[in-house]
Order: sequence, then structure tokens, then C-alpha cells
Amino acid sequence: MDFSCCQSTENTGVVLDCTQCRGKFHGQCVLSNFDNKSLDSDALAAWLCPNCVRKEPKRDNTPIRTGNNNNNSRPCKPEAAKVNKGVKTRSQLQKPEASGTQPTATPAADLRGIIREELTKFRSEMTSMINTAITSALATFKQEVDDLKASINIISDDYAKLKSSIQNMESKAKVHEKKISVLDTLQHQTDILIKQDNENQQWSRRSNIEIFGIPERKDENLLSVVQDLANRVDFPLDINRDVDFVTRVASSDKDNKKPKPIVLRLLARYKKDDFLAKLKKLKGLKGSDIGYTGNSGLIFFNDHLTKSNKSLLYMAKKRARELNYKYIYVKNCSIRVRFSDTSPVIVINSEVDLNKIK
Repeated sequence: MDFSCCQSTENTGVVLDCTQCRGKFHGQCVLSNFDNKSLDSDALAAWLCPNCVRKEPKRDNTPIRTGNNNNNSRPCKPEAAKVNKGVKTRSQLQKPEASGTQPTATPAADLRGIIREELTKFRSEMTSMINTAITSALATFKQEVDDLKASINIISDDYAKLKSSIQNMESKAKVHEKKISVLDTLQHQTDILIKQDNENQQWSRRSNIEIFGIPERKDENLLSVVQDLANRVDFPLDINRDVDFVTRVASSDKDNKKPKPIVLRLLARYKKDDFLAKLKKLKGLKGSDIGYTGNSGLIFFNDHLTKSNKSLLYMAKKRARELNYKYIYVKNCSIRVRFSDTSPVIVINSEVDLNKIK
């Protein structure tokens, strides 16, 4: 067996094992006045060799093992003493402090217990700190989750209300769409009826002549006025056989101070067209020319148009004049415009046709 204290290989007496370097030592070599009864089992279990003791950092309460003085120890062989010359024994390294107090040796089992106790205390403190931090974080997180849930509930309620409102609006929109569709149909039918009514009214006036500018008199005889006009243009008119009726009609303009127009209805359409054609040749005819002394107002003649067609004629005249059209007139109850003598005739039957005047 090899020993770290000397070159001897004999196992003489007690053998000490260093708990750090695991070297084997003779008790007589490393301890002065060695007594194999001075070391108990705990001391042997925590024993350090001199070299390992020197390597240990200096600190208070360093575990020290000292031997009891006993003159009955057996010396090591001479060669062992020679090898260990100059090597301080454990008792020499562990001299008491200047104060004279002897350090108390702490058993390894107590050290392990202290360490375990400190570790347990540290673990408990760390566990408590972690639990406190986690609890605080969870409380904050829970509060945030609760706030988020409350916000989601509010949003959910608002969304439900909005969804209900949208559904109601969609339902109403469908109803309105149906109503609009019906209204469009009714409007289309109404437009057709209005157009048809206007055409019917205009058709019923196809034999009428409207006379403008003849002054009004009390107890006037309009048949005599018509006969006088026929005589002026040399038109063979039999009042009793050719005339259906003659009357004045109210003006659409209540503030108009001009004389009410006269409507003459003939029984034959062709006679009406011939008579009107000759009357239009009386250009520049004034009231004074037919017995209305002092009246210089012009008298003119036209087809008897409906209210709608009169409005259409007014718009056509305005647009034609703006675009320098030369002719705008009514023939056979039809409104016509013409840019020049050689230009084609444009027939205006509706407001859409006004776009043809360009």
C-alpha cells in the first residue's frame, strides 16, 4: 500500500484517509503525540491532510481535528520521518488564535444539516417570492381578462343591436324596393296615361283654331268677328253650317292683362286647316284693322294646343332662338323647328326631342 506521508508501504498503526485528496497517511506521520483513541469516527470521516488544509481558504470556524497528547504512540520508521521532515502536522496548523480561544470543530454531519437547513430556508423563501409574484401577476391578468370580458360583452350587445337594426333596415329596404318597383311601374303607367291623355286632348282639338289679340267687348258677337276674318282672307265660311262653336277661354296666367284668346271649332278638319293657312297670311293684322279703334295690338292665329304642348312649344322656341334656328312653328298640332330653308324639319313631340335642337 502506498502512503502520501512517507515511502513506507507498511500499514503500521492507524491509517488516516484524507476526505479531499483521498490520500492515505500514517497517524504517526501527520499527527504529533498520536493516540489512535483521540479520533472518533466523525473526526476520521472529516479529516484533511496537511496539504489540503493549506489549500483551504482562510475562514472562521474552519473544521479542525486535533490529536490528544499521548506518550504511548509508536514512531514511524526513520525513512518515514525523513520524508516528512519540514511537514507541519495538523495540530501545528491548527494553533489557537492569539486570544487563546480554541476553535470548536464542527462535524461534517452538522455542516450538511446546516447546509440542508439553509437550502430549505432559501427554497422556502424563493418559493414564497415566486408564489407572491405569480399571484400578483395572475391577479393583474385576471383583472385585465375581466375588463376585456366586460368590453367584449358591451361590444357584443352593441353588435347585436346593430345586427338587429341592419336586419330591420334590410327588411324595410326590401319592402321599399318592392314599393319603388311598384312606383316605377305606376310612374311609367302614369307617364303613358299622361301622354295618351295629352294626345287625346290634342286630337280633340284638331279642328280648333286659337285666335290671340282681339280685344274684349261687352255683348260682343264672336261669330260676327269670325265671319269678318273669313271675309278678309276671302275664305268661303258658312257660319251656320261650318262652325261648331266659338268662345273665349281663360288664360293660364292669372296676372295676364291681355285679352282672353278665342277658340273657334269647325266641323270639318280640312276646312279648319285651309282657314288657318289663310289666316296666318294676315301678318301684322291689328285690332284697329277690324273695328277696334285705338287698339294697335297684333292679332295672330295658331292651332289650339294643349297646356302640355304649349309648354313644350315655349321650351322649343327658347332653345331654337339660343341656337339661331330660323323657323319654329306649329303645323297640324305638331311642333316643328328648322335651322334654315334647306335644313331638315325637326318634329318635337316631347322634352326628350328638345335634344335634337343642337
